[in-house]
Amino acid sequence: TPKEMAKSFAVGIVIAVSPYLGLHTYMAVFVAGWLRLPVYPVVIGAHVPNILTIPFLYTFTSRVWFWILGVDFELAFDWLHTTLTGLFSAGKQLFLPFFLGSHIVALLSYVPAYFVSLGIFSLYRKRSKNKDI
Repeated sequence: TPKEMAKSFAVGIVIAVSPYLGLHTYMAVFVAGWLRLPVYPVVIGAHVPNILTIPFLYTFTSRVWFWILGVDFELAFDWLHTTLTGLFSAGKQLFLPFFLGSHIVALLSYVPAYFVSLGIFSLYRKRSKNKDI
């Protein structure tokens, strides 16, 4: 049904926004089985972000956490004169905001993902029924 497909796709979107890059497929299959959802919509939803959108998505999720804390954070990073120690230092400053912000955005993304995909799946089902007549 469109509702079941939309719920499955929205769960996939939540997984896609999570910070566990590289584990999204495994998580999607596991969660689909655990929640008894169709696997394909969950896996497809988990792969909506791609290599071109992930940097923007993860930057946004980090900024969400800084916004929640009321912290104005600007990372000034000199790529030409950096050291490995400098990279680890910047990573330590960004890890917690990125990790927590990703979870918040992931949970908040379920509702819009559900309603948008419900509209798409319902429209598809309606049009496919009209073609059968």
